Amino acid sequence: MDPFTLGLVGLVVMVGLIFLGVPIAISLGVVGLAGNAILTGLPRSGMQLQLVVWEMTTNFLLITVPLFIFMGQLVFHTGIARDMFGAVYRRGRHREFGRVWRRHRIERRRHRHHGQHGDARDAALRL
Repeated sequence: MDPFTLGLVGLVVMVGLIFLGVPIAISLGVVGLAGNAILTGLPRSGMQLQLVVWEMTTNFLLITVPLFIFMGQLVFHTGIARDMFGAVYRRGRHREFGRVWRRHRIERRRHRHHGQHGDARDAALRL
């Protein structure tokens, strides 16, 4: 069977599997593996499958995203972020950052106690 005809048959089979409720990733994998096995032979296709699985599972770039999210959750829930921000605030209180932060805290307090959201133009004039 020539590759073009095999590709069309694979496309029809893949769409059929998707309409039957098979997840897209599984239908793509099954059709791709079957087409590769028909074109190159089963032993070579099995070897390629092993290499692809090995490459994907040993890619350490993929482990950084879950670890980064986990680190962010630890920093948030342990209060380290609040403590670090407070330390920076206390250290930079006499600089411009401290003045801006104090103004922000005063505005937040005023809105919280008065139940107002304030006027944007009024806030811009105070800056």
